[in-house]
Amino acid sequence: MPRRKNQYELRLLEQIEDYEDPYDMLELGCYYYGKRKYAQAQEWYGRAAEEDLEWALNNLGYCYYYGRAGEKDFEKAFNCYMRAASMGNAQSMYKVGDLFWNGYYVFKDYKTAFLWYENSYRTMAEKGEERHEGFGDVCFRLGRCYYHGKGVEKDYYSALKYLSRAEYVLLAKADREKDRFAKIVLPNVTKLLNKVRQGLGLMG
Repeated sequence: MPRRKNQYELRLLEQIEDYEDPYDMLELGCYYYGKRKYAQAQEWYGRAAEEDLEWALNNLGYCYYYGRAGEKDFEKAFNCYMRAASMGNAQSMYKVGDLFWNGYYVFKDYKTAFLWYENSYRTMAEKGEERHEGFGDVCFRLGRCYYHGKGVEKDYYSALKYLSRAEYVLLAKADREKDRFAKIVLPNVTKLLNKVRQGLGLMG
């Protein structure tokens, strides 16, 4: 994610109606999103996305995917994520994977989902983003693929590797940063990881 402004600067930005800097638009969208004012967040993400900012496109995709400001719109989410992914945004890459995994707007295709997850993982690793929350998310998805044998041949050892990494990253995010999203995902990771350990005979 690009630069962050402090809360004082953001309050000043709220008073300004005309924006020329798309990064200011993105920042204001993040500010409103953090306050759960999703309609305003979506508006400013949309303005910044018109300037082809990858994080604005990614964040706008989240608004559409989860229906933050109204109804879910998976077609618009797909278009936003694909544009951001084409710019190298690894978080958008695994969200494209989610659309194929669930069959939202596109046909359900586990193999294509797996390839998007794998590409996201590789991109984050190359950028040194292993401590980013998204890295834990994509590791969870890869572990899930290997555990269920969906999109790739079933492999409990690969599932163990990715789920262990997911748990490590998300635990750190939940403990150090009190990240509420990490706390939501973490129980699912731990539950699946325990199943893998049981399957490998690693639990008493």
